Amino acid sequence: MPENSADEQWTCDLCGRATPSPSEGGTALTLEVSGRRPDGEWGDWYVGFCTQEHAAEWLSRPLPPPPGSDDAEAPPTSWADRAALTGCALVLLGLLALAILGAWTAADFLLHRT
Repeated sequence: MPENSADEQWTCDLCGRATPSPSEGGTALTLEVSGRRPDGEWGDWYVGFCTQEHAAEWLSRPLPPPPGSDDAEAPPTSWADRAALTGCALVLLGLLALAILGAWTAADFLLHRT
């Protein structure tokens, strides 16, 4: 079933029958389904049906696994990526240390003003 497409026909995910899109006067029932992909991440996808009876029949069965997407696999991490991430973490820790030192200095200045 095409998403947000007014020019194409939708197909029923149960029987495969073509259904005109709602913009063309067709009555299609769409559902958003979510589930865990084989890699353990959650995914969601849309299914469409030509009638409520087909939707009920499809929902009465066990849900199939979500369709795999090409971007579901994370790219391999290189040493340069790890070095950049470590550098960012060290910069953030340094900024946190400077913020704590600044707060300590400001508190010391305000409390010991005489």
